[in-house]
Amino acid sequence: MNTKAAGERLRKFRKALKLTQIELAKILDISKTTLRRYERGESEITKTLAYALNALFGLNPDWLLYGKGKMFFESMKVEQLEKKVNRVPLRAVPVINTNVPAGFPDMPLENLEVSDYIYLPAERIPENSICVRVRGDSMSPEIKDGDYVLFVPAGIGDLKNGDIVIVMNEWNELMIKRFRVKNGEIYLVSDNPEYPTFKPNEAYKIVGKVIKRI
Repeated sequence: MNTKAAGERLRKFRKALKLTQIELAKILDISKTTLRRYERGESEITKTLAYALNALFGLNPDWLLYGKGKMFFESMKVEQLEKKVNRVPLRAVPVINTNVPAGFPDMPLENLEVSDYIYLPAERIPENSICVRVRGDSMSPEIKDGDYVLFVPAGIGDLKNGDIVIVMNEWNELMIKRFRVKNGEIYLVSDNPEYPTFKPNEAYKIVGKVIKRI
């Protein structure tokens, strides 16, 4: 992808909708600075952003990313585009790596390594949602290797028996387990029976509750 050329196309698309940077950034639930960096070619436009614009406005992702085809899949009048602008805005959920700093999750988002964003309807996704990509098959068949899960920061007091949780181990790696309580004792369970159930010690910390699988 030619980042600068893609940024120019994004700016052209925004102008076609007669939107300011502030207005489009608000619809996408990203900062004006982030949008400006996209348009200037300082940041590479992600495929998830291109698909979000397709879902909202009918934009052709191949046109935005690679300059192939027309701007829109179908011819639309300005009035139709204006109606699309009024759709429910999207929330940009950061995708973080499974290795996190020791102070996670009680730290600013800027201190985390964000690899991408997933755009989801803002009205159904909490503002503090974070996304992580699943590595391994310990939670299959419900959650498979390569899936994305959304979670919100949470502690033991926020959980109920059977919740799927995000756990940080002694190496500051995030793992996904099912939270179980038996006879007053806490256990972390894998849905895949090939993986053992274990009782967490002080080296393990429950940091989040899974709210959605993608």
